[in-house]
Amino acid sequence: MADPDKSLQDALYARKEVLRHCKAVKLTPRKALRRIADALDAKENKVFYDKDRGRCVIGPPMIDWAARAKAVDQAIAILDMKPAEKHDVAVHGEIRALLEEIDGQTVGPPAQRVKK
Repeated sequence: MADPDKSLQDALYARKEVLRHCKAVKLTPRKALRRIADALDAKENKVFYDKDRGRCVIGPPMIDWAARAKAVDQAIAILDMKPAEKHDVAVHGEIRALLEEIDGQTVGPPAQRVKK
């Protein structure tokens, strides 16, 4: 089994290296957060070809739902607000045996329970 202190040291070292590389390309946490905040209000303009005029026309600003959804996901990940995930856990009779020890009775559907 891995040493927890070693794992923590490795994680801190990896974070330090990532921050060093971010600084080298002038990527700061403030800049990244500002861009995510801007994306929460994202709008897009679509270009259409108008046959009557014979040229391209820029449409009105419309909400860019895809960019906004991506920004929300990023904000949730950064703020650690992600809901708990469901995990499928397989138990092989261990809980049944434990309940039988606690209750002193056979575990099963209510009609089939028999006291010992």
